[in-house]
Amino acid sequence: MSSVVDITDGGGYSNHDKRVIVWPVYIDKKKTVAEGRKIPVEACVEYPQMAELRDVLEHLGFEHQYEENKAYPRDLTQYGRFRVLLKDPQTGQAKVEGIETRRQLLIALGAAIPSLKSRAEGKVKGPGTPGLPLPGYPETLMPVLGVNAGPPPDAIGAGSSSSGGGSSKKKKGGAK
Repeated sequence: MSSVVDITDGGGYSNHDKRVIVWPVYIDKKKTVAEGRKIPVEACVEYPQMAELRDVLEHLGFEHQYEENKAYPRDLTQYGRFRVLLKDPQTGQAKVEGIETRRQLLIALGAAIPSLKSRAEGKVKGPGTPGLPLPGYPETLMPVLGVNAGPPPDAIGAGSSSSGGGSSKKKKGGAK
């Protein structure tokens, strides 16, 4: 009996998803490469929103699917990603002329988002906006009271008169 497996038929990877994943952090000008930015800062936009990515993907003519329950692995506060079909799975031809790779798609997204109507009207809010927590920007999160906040102001100075000075008469060190 032979236990040789034929891997030349290509059947082993036929169920592989051919779509590319696009996270907003990939084109965020405020993020570093270590935080997940994939293209040069000159081609990026500040604080890309999911609705903007959706609008541009629809305008360019890509088949895409939004997955809102997925968290970005490098920053688990960022939820939502797009799966975009760049090439026809049967023929391998690009769906949109001139955009064949994920990098080309990200550069096209970064170039198209600033011309959106929402950007021109100034409706996109950055992390400095009070009351608007943006995923991936810890400075926008509201502080939680009671967690590492220290004692309440009226408790300072009040209380027992014990001197917690540590005037123990125990010898430090070992026995002689």
